[in-house]
Amino acid sequence: MSLKAAVKPWLRPLPQWAAIGLVPPQRAVSVALEWVGHAADVAQNQTVASLRPLAVAIGLSDATGPTRARLVYRDPMISGALGQIALRRSSVMTVAGRAIGIFAVESADHRCLRWPQRPWNAWLQSRAMRRNTNPHNFQMTATAVRQLMVFYICPRPVVLVSVCDESHSNIFPMDLIGPLSNGCFTLALRNTSISVPTMVRARRLVLSGVPSELKDTAYRLGEHHKRGFADWDSLPFPVIRSDAFGIPAAASAVSIRECAVLHSEEIGSHTFFVCETVSERTVSAGPQLHHTAGFHQEFRRRRGTPFPSA
Repeated sequence: MSLKAAVKPWLRPLPQWAAIGLVPPQRAVSVALEWVGHAADVAQNQTVASLRPLAVAIGLSDATGPTRARLVYRDPMISGALGQIALRRSSVMTVAGRAIGIFAVESADHRCLRWPQRPWNAWLQSRAMRRNTNPHNFQMTATAVRQLMVFYICPRPVVLVSVCDESHSNIFPMDLIGPLSNGCFTLALRNTSISVPTMVRARRLVLSGVPSELKDTAYRLGEHHKRGFADWDSLPFPVIRSDAFGIPAAASAVSIRECAVLHSEEIGSHTFFVCETVSERTVSAGPQLHHTAGFHQEFRRRRGTPFPSA
């Protein structure tokens, strides 16, 4: 290894997020919810409900559930945990007879980087965030961002959300999404997004799984969080109509899911949507764009098993 390569990790922080391509559902990381005397597999049962304050949603078997617990992230190829998040239950909502626990994040840590690179990288990332004073950026505390990165040790899929009614049409990327074990599918969208009122009013939406090769196109559509549009034919990819709702979806999507909104409410900085899947079909067998923590990708790179870059 050259001297330049050896000192590079000590001069600049790792990227906070890594864009990778995985065939869903991801199976590289297991996630367990652990509390006194109990443990449950929640790899497909944990989503973000809000970023400010940082809160996690977990489907519960009843309206009680644990008061305090922790999410533990493990890689089957190694012993020990990659990371963990300490949770405190702040509320329980019941939607169509299904209980969803909302948990505040109290602390988080990880072991993807060795000491002393782990605290040094955290300091470098915090310094970079303090220097970024763009008023248009969504602001989170450095501590909350580090906690969120631990949550992303489990790769999160990216979709394009399509909404459409007589007054507003839009398509935009999201990764604060996911299923819960009670059959619900949830999304957390910033309260400031221009499409929130339409989603609340129309109560239906379509999710197109983003293929890895459409990463840059999907990112450019992020500007649609601030503005809608009217011409579906102007998009840089062809669209097809969804089966039940007739809402445009990406023709090249990995999968297309139609969701009926059962409930929506503001939780901190985000509007949390609880949905029921009306239809879902796989369109292609290729890899879907996912996001994982930059330090998790670095962990896998050191072991010679990095995720494929998107």
